[in-house]
Amino acid sequence: MPDAGSGVKIKIQEAMLLGTPVVTNFSGVEGLMIEDQQEVLVAKDSEHAIQLVHYLFNNVSLQEKLRLNARLNIEKTCHSELII
Repeated sequence: MPDAGSGVKIKIQEAMLLGTPVVTNFSGVEGLMIEDQQEVLVAKDSEHAIQLVHYLFNNVSLQEKLRLNARLNIEKTCHSELII
C-alpha cells in the first residue's frame, strides 16, 4: 500500500459500490466519509493489512456487513442528485 496519496480514492469507492470488502490504509480513506470496521477495514501498516485480509477472508459475516454498509454509504454520499 502506498504511504501517501491525494484526493478521493475512486478505486475505494468503486470497490464499495460493487460490494467488494475493502482493506486499505489511512490514506485510502482520506476524504471519504467512511468509518473503520463499518464500511471498510483500515490497516495501520502492511503487516496489519495482511492480518486484516486473513481475518476478513475467514469471516463471512464481517464480509456481508462491510458489503452492505459500504454500498449504502456510497448510495447515500454519492447519489447523482447530490453531486450535480
